[in-house]
Amino acid sequence: LDGTLLTNGIKKEHEFFREQLGENAELFISNTFRYLDDYEHEHYSYDVSDLSKYLSMKSGLDIKESLINGWIETGISEIDKMEEGVMDTLEYLYLKNKDVIVLTNWFTKTQVARLKKSNLIDFINEVHCGDTNLKPHRSTYLTACGEYSPSDCIIIGDNIEKDYLEPQKYGLNALLYDKNDKHDKSLKKIKRIDEIKKMF
Repeated sequence: LDGTLLTNGIKKEHEFFREQLGENAELFISNTFRYLDDYEHEHYSYDVSDLSKYLSMKSGLDIKESLINGWIETGISEIDKMEEGVMDTLEYLYLKNKDVIVLTNWFTKTQVARLKKSNLIDFINEVHCGDTNLKPHRSTYLTACGEYSPSDCIIIGDNIEKDYLEPQKYGLNALLYDKNDKHDKSLKKIKRIDEIKKMF
């Protein structure tokens, strides 16, 4: 979802952290991505209580459950930018009767609300979020495949580890969304989402 279908805003999130954490906010903000990435490797799903304890331990701050819940709510109100070609591509896949599954590492409440707000939800068959399963774990990819064999599924995303390298270990086909052409040209990748239409 993030970085592939939508680019999420962070202004309100940062304002929320500054309001809640005061002088400690900047340190927390600068390390948030690393903290969450570590959590995702060490846990199979997001849980508000576990995440509160984990972030408190990692940051040395008192990260209360109320802050996590506020963070989840703040994400709903952020202004997202849709990646170029996304709506046309999802409409095309819908007309081709292709199942589209969104696999995203954050809480359901935030992510589903964002998909609804962007009018993408009607073109999506299922949304699998981080409070049920987290990438990069094997069970997450296989659950998303549902009744399909992994070899019949294509995962497309912008994270080279979680959306490209790891799913291939478990039999999925993978396509890296690399709009800025940062990664090796030998990888199977696209620069625009609407390039997917050429595959079907």
